[in-house]
Amino acid sequence: PAMLENNVCFAGRNGTLVFIDMLLKEIVWNKVIDPGKTVQVNTDIECGEHGLFVFSDENVLYAFSPLNGEALFAPVENVSSPPLYYNGFIYFGTREGKLIVMEAGTGIIKKTLSIESIITAKPVHIDGRIYVATENGQLVITDPSAVE
Repeated sequence: PAMLENNVCFAGRNGTLVFIDMLLKEIVWNKVIDPGKTVQVNTDIECGEHGLFVFSDENVLYAFSPLNGEALFAPVENVSSPPLYYNGFIYFGTREGKLIVMEAGTGIIKKTLSIESIITAKPVHIDGRIYVATENGQLVITDPSAVE
């Protein structure tokens, strides 16, 4: 589950998302992540004021509005890592060995950084830096403003 203020969001094994208001103790919305597919989610949902971000086992990133569960933008394919939400952006790796910085509310790619290997772990933000780990054991540390 993921917490956003007084709300919690759960991803079910049957490909559903449930967003619950914990103060009112009621379901705000409940939806199928990708109609026509069974989407498996085995990582935590990343959330922030701009959206809820779900990384599927099929290497697809989905983005939903916390207000109504509507998709914020089209699913992003060939994603290699769960996303990090930081400061209005999401950071994630691709199967092509790139770190992508995307506007969280729109899906517009703002910056890209080529990495020599596929990013396999969720990026981490610590003390103004973004840390990413790759499948070959490399640790890449970058300033978010340096990614272009």
